[in-house]
Amino acid sequence: MEAIPPDALLDGYPPATQETARALQALVREAVPDAWERVRVGWHLIGYDLPLRRFLDQYVRAQRRCWNDPETQANLARARIQRQQTVAQSRQMELQIATEVTNAALQVDSNRERLQAAVAARELAERRLDAEQSRFDVGLSTNFFVVQAQRDLRDAQNAELRVLLDYRRAQVEFARVQEVPTAGSAVVSAINAATNGANTPRAAGGGGFGGGGGN
Repeated sequence: MEAIPPDALLDGYPPATQETARALQALVREAVPDAWERVRVGWHLIGYDLPLRRFLDQYVRAQRRCWNDPETQANLARARIQRQQTVAQSRQMELQIATEVTNAALQVDSNRERLQAAVAARELAERRLDAEQSRFDVGLSTNFFVVQAQRDLRDAQNAELRVLLDYRRAQVEFARVQEVPTAGSAVVSAINAATNGANTPRAAGGGGFGGGGGN
């Protein structure tokens, strides 16, 4: 499309519009002497283009004014402090989560070992009672030793039940501390994988508090 001069475009408008447009033209030419005036025919308007170098110079000056502005510097400083505080809070939360999960996992492991020892002690008490009962049946032991073996078995069974309760509580606590935000999920997954690698010892099924009675 052939370019037309601005005056030719304005000739088609009422005098009041022409007067306003020419006043604006004068303001633009005074403010930006090297701007290129060009008619956008399809849009019916007059536009202005700046040389690239002039545009870049103005942009750089605006950036410098922005960076040298005290208020802008204060806002940037506040933004940096807020970001540092957010990062510190996030790291503190991750450390707290890792600590809680690690402690809970250690409690699970500790109580698992206690339960294994309690199961072994109860099984040993059962074998001793069986042996003492057999000796009593053939006249090689007395009722006193049989009753003592029964008492030892009851004590071992009670100790096993107490340790089993502690172990279950530790498992519940370990499950609770794993319910954490996403930020700590990687820490929890690593600790959980290590903890679940060990098998839970099986406690005596249906163990009562009394042993086999002697005659």
